[in-house]
Amino acid sequence: MNVRTGPHTALHTPYLAALASQAEGSSGWLACHAGLLALRLVDQWMGTVGSGAAPAVEQLDAVHEAVDAVEPGPLQLLMQGVVDATLAAWGRANIGLGTALLAYGRRLHHEGAWPLASDVYETFIRYARMVGDDERLPDAYLRLGLAFRRREDLGAALGAYATAGALATAVGDRRVAWLARVGAANVERQRGDPDAAAAALDAVIAEAAPVVGNLPGADDVVARASHDRAIIEIDAGRFEDAVVLLHRALERYTDTRRRQRVLHDLALAFVELGMLDVGRDALQVVSATAEEPYLRLLADSNLMWVAVLAGQETVYERYRRALAEESLTDELAVAYATCVDEAERRFGAAVDIARVMPAWDGAPPPLVAHVANAVREMRAVVPVG
Repeated sequence: MNVRTGPHTALHTPYLAALASQAEGSSGWLACHAGLLALRLVDQWMGTVGSGAAPAVEQLDAVHEAVDAVEPGPLQLLMQGVVDATLAAWGRANIGLGTALLAYGRRLHHEGAWPLASDVYETFIRYARMVGDDERLPDAYLRLGLAFRRREDLGAALGAYATAGALATAVGDRRVAWLARVGAANVERQRGDPDAAAAALDAVIAEAAPVVGNLPGADDVVARASHDRAIIEIDAGRFEDAVVLLHRALERYTDTRRRQRVLHDLALAFVELGMLDVGRDALQVVSATAEEPYLRLLADSNLMWVAVLAGQETVYERYRRALAEESLTDELAVAYATCVDEAERRFGAAVDIARVMPAWDGAPPPLVAHVANAVREMRAVVPVG
């Protein structure tokens, strides 16, 4: 896959679109503006490797001023890291610049700014191809595929995954080759073909599971494929099977953020099964430990929803007031408004919650009960406010 440029995908279009969609001078606008100037500095660096031509003083002043105007925090530090690495590498190839770009892209992704993350990953790919930093290209294309998928640009995502798989296969990187297939399977799911996606994920699990413990990264592959396979079961309403798959992923994951995400999905599966207490326990753990701001707010939003389902008006009101003070993404804002509307209907009409929300009649199946106990044990050792 070639990095896409042209009339429809001009250089840094996602940043330009983000700037146009926000009020000039707002915190989001300032962060986009600084990021765009940092990337344009990288673009200029690419044109000066070997020449040593220095950037204009006025340009550097503008970049530094823009970064200084960003709200202090991880994003500002990482943007400053890109600027510093670019200047340190001026006129020559330097692996530190690629590292700074990837770190910035990852942070954008973790904050849910997927269009901007894809722009940064594409910038890294241009850099890597220019200086021969080929070793990190498969992983960069893998990350680019996920960013495109989050943006619902599924054709571009499939192309990025295909490139990641081809590059990884060429160098014998089975982990990335498997993960590229996992990404492609998720594209099929998003395109509306869950059967094809399930078959592809099952094939990856069957190949990777036997070498867990012998091949580095195989456990992570099994975890990711199991996690995504569980989402298919959730979409089909097979929540008991989803719980088992999600717990398998939770046991295999070593990355903290991925563990938090799968625990959130596990919580929602328990809620759908009517086991509200277990779902609440899992969501409270996610809310207390989430490293990603978006995931914490998502967990709190679902805790508000669980309170509505359980008929706990006081608890619901506590979460409603707290979330009302937060800056919510469009998705979370819609979920929040929907929950508030439903709460007003239920609490105002004194709806019989037992009739609205089904629950287990008797003991749950052994495997589901085992996972529920594991969640309760996690909740018992995590301080929850």
